[in-house]
Amino acid sequence: MSGSPPTTDTTVDGERTAAATGRRRFLAAAGSATVASVSGCFGLWSDDADAPSYDADALRSVAALPTPKLPETLPVSPTPTYREEVRERVAALLEPIPEPLAAEDVPNEAVRTRIAEERDRARSALDDSVDAATPLSALGSLRYARHSAADASAVYAAGRDELTLAAVLDRREAVRSELDDLRDRLTYEGGDPVAALATFATVEQHVARAADMLDRADETHESGVFAVGDAAGTVEWARARVSDAAHLHGRYVATVDEPMEWRDRFVEVGRALAADARARFGDVSSGYAEDPDGEFDRDIADAPAEDVVRDAYLAADSVATTVPDPADRPAFAAFAGAAADRDLRAFERVRSSIADGAYQRPESVAAVRTAKLDAVEAVERARADDPLTRRLLRPAAIDLRGGDQYLVRFGDVNDNPADVANAFAEYAYAAARAEAAPGAAARLRGLLRGASDDPDH
Repeated sequence: MSGSPPTTDTTVDGERTAAATGRRRFLAAAGSATVASVSGCFGLWSDDADAPSYDADALRSVAALPTPKLPETLPVSPTPTYREEVRERVAALLEPIPEPLAAEDVPNEAVRTRIAEERDRARSALDDSVDAATPLSALGSLRYARHSAADASAVYAAGRDELTLAAVLDRREAVRSELDDLRDRLTYEGGDPVAALATFATVEQHVARAADMLDRADETHESGVFAVGDAAGTVEWARARVSDAAHLHGRYVATVDEPMEWRDRFVEVGRALAADARARFGDVSSGYAEDPDGEFDRDIADAPAEDVVRDAYLAADSVATTVPDPADRPAFAAFAGAAADRDLRAFERVRSSIADGAYQRPESVAAVRTAKLDAVEAVERARADDPLTRRLLRPAAIDLRGGDQYLVRFGDVNDNPADVANAFAEYAYAAARAEAAPGAAARLRGLLRGASDDPDH
């Protein structure tokens, strides 16, 4: 069903995303063959008569413990007027659809159901935008509302033979024109380079996502009128990203009294951090993904330690080898280099902890509770007001929620040893990632604000 956000748009920028856990995210990235061979705790103790048992109510109480919320912030926020204009756009998209929607309006029941579901999603997202923790978080909900409203509107029109897939795809040209205009106007002028990088990295991300969505708008697993809705939702989402990027860029530039051009500094920092990540990771054995037990003097096979180090390795491998070219996206590349630094630090922490005997199998609910509390504490200790640290820290909060989802899924408690061990491993990795974030953020800030031979800086 197209009501879910595109799978390639799963960012942590306040937008709705699939509720995937961090650990399986890395295993999926490693490929199906690797997943089959390193399934880790999923098969843990399946035939072990000595496997621990856990009280289901106690596990539910662990999952229910509050987890830190880290809504994204930037040096500037979208204005109330802009957010209201977006809400009006959603209302305009939904306005042609009758309510209630009857058979005489759209004879096909499946089509009526799709329209109603997408309209409900759009309205729910509008409500979420009102209750959002920050104005920037509200924009994520509003983008989703636009996506769902456009889908509903297009399916309704297509169901009445008033809209075709070709006509929807033709809309891309206008959005591409807006995107090209934004790229032409994009500058890297700001005051403080840290504030500038936080803003421009977000703008670059919106631009890149919009371009990707426009390229993929004709790729759908749907057919007939549903394909029309799917394409319309994707094109509208791209338009929303372009609009949000232009608004945030304009807002930030307008706040700077004496702007300086930071593009060259971002490129320099991005290249330095990327080179450092490659050098640090270059000699690390791939055995940490294929056979973690063989990399340590102690036996970690079928223990949470095996999964924690594998996850840490795969995360570090993913970011260390995929830092984008700073020439194309200088601000985002600099931030990506800091993310690589964070995950390499986390990997090093995990290796050291395992060597010291950490991450044994949890013999009681108390051990699982302590692991979660340690992760909560680590996130809170690392919490900071600056947007770069917060952005580097947010994946740890997501990993924390992933641990909760292993314990309680769809309201049901999973008290089997495999799921409990997976939750324990998720909490452990969240703590390591949170502990690594402040150092990575400090390094990035230091490079951005450091002395330069450039007299303009």
